[in-house]
Amino acid sequence: HVRSEAHALRARLGCQGVKVLSDIDDTVYPNFGDKRDWSLGEAPYPGVVAFYEALTGPTPPGQSRLAFVSARPSERTGFVERRGVRKLRKLGLPPHSILAGDAWSVVGLLPGRVGHHGNRKIGAAKLRNFQQWSELMGEYDFVISGDRTQADHEFAAEALALEDGRVLAAFIHDVGDRERREAPSLFYNDTVLGHALDAHAGGWIASDGLARVRDDVARAWEEGVYPSSLEAIVAADLVRADTILAPPASAPKASR
Repeated sequence: HVRSEAHALRARLGCQGVKVLSDIDDTVYPNFGDKRDWSLGEAPYPGVVAFYEALTGPTPPGQSRLAFVSARPSERTGFVERRGVRKLRKLGLPPHSILAGDAWSVVGLLPGRVGHHGNRKIGAAKLRNFQQWSELMGEYDFVISGDRTQADHEFAAEALALEDGRVLAAFIHDVGDRERREAPSLFYNDTVLGHALDAHAGGWIASDGLARVRDDVARAWEEGVYPSSLEAIVAADLVRADTILAPPASAPKASR
């Protein structure tokens, strides 16, 4: 019933917006997969909050357009989910929910157990969770955000290939040692600003959203947050963003 009502609404009024599906560790903030020397403390990666807000647009009261697809297990008490939600809310993220993983996917995260097969199993678990969840929301399209440490790129490539075409794009933080999966509208970047530049080029965020991400990244750049290995990449991203966002030069006035 829910599925049929959602599709009827979409057929009558069109797509009702975009929901972002995001990983948590090494996508929202650095954890065990990102070994670089960040000076973030408890803060998220620079620009990630503004990027998600730009993708989803204003969120109506009582709604969530951001969901986290985690490989962490769900359990009947809801303790893991509640603790994760509390931590994420402290980061200033928009209203959100968490889609937990299962015990089999967590086995793949144990030291020494993450092989190619285990990585694919984690990606398959995330894809199953996403398909079940998205069946309830046929009136929405989706964007995926993740990294290469927990099979998000595997999940994203498969999700982009789904026949309904509701997954518009996927943005992968390029950390981790897993082999890349290539697919149309699957982007790999070292910075959130790199994601925002690709999203702007694809028409998924507007110029004001790109500007907010640029401003957050520029502020973090001035504060010395980034590890030295990213300095040249961030500088290049800022130049690209400034070039895109620069107002057009005024045409010279014709002489009388």
